[in-house]
Amino acid sequence: MKKLYLYIRLSDADDDLKCKTESESIANQRTPLYRYIKAHREFDSYEAVEFIDDGYSGTNGNRPSFERMIESLKNGEASVVICKDFSRFFRDYVEIGDYLERIFPFLGVRFIAVNDGYDSDEYKGSTAGMEVVMKYIVYAYYSRDLSQKIKTVMRTRKSKGEFITSQAPYGYRKDPEVKRKMVLNPDTAPVVRQTFGLALEGNS
Repeated sequence: MKKLYLYIRLSDADDDLKCKTESESIANQRTPLYRYIKAHREFDSYEAVEFIDDGYSGTNGNRPSFERMIESLKNGEASVVICKDFSRFFRDYVEIGDYLERIFPFLGVRFIAVNDGYDSDEYKGSTAGMEVVMKYIVYAYYSRDLSQKIKTVMRTRKSKGEFITSQAPYGYRKDPEVKRKMVLNPDTAPVVRQTFGLALEGNS
């Protein structure tokens, strides 16, 4: 049976800015992809294989599932890649342009971005056009802007002495009443004190 690949990506940045909304979640990226497959009978004979990167930026290709997918495509194991939109695949317009104009055509891979209404089969023998290029640029700008906003928010929180990581370090726990504040954990704090005490006595 022929295979088609579904690529789904969610970034840590979405969670940091509370933008990890239901519409961008893994489950809700998956739904429109299967809906698209079902609506196009040409894919009835295809087996759908999912590649999911949860917590990875779209600004580079250093993503485990993405790298495995590309390697599989190079081996000729599938000929179709479908994702929700361009931003889920790549946010760097130079990189995605390279894939659409050079790499995928060379490998004989058809690329579909469902929400962007893009199907590479409609651009055979031609470039994707200014509309697609502008989308690349918008996504790239959005990613850089988002990254800068996240750094600014984190610096501000640190300067206020606020706790910014997802888990409290050993010996502490999150304050149940005050958001982004840590308090001593009565169960584990004595262990931390004993550890430092032993170190001060010269123990390794």
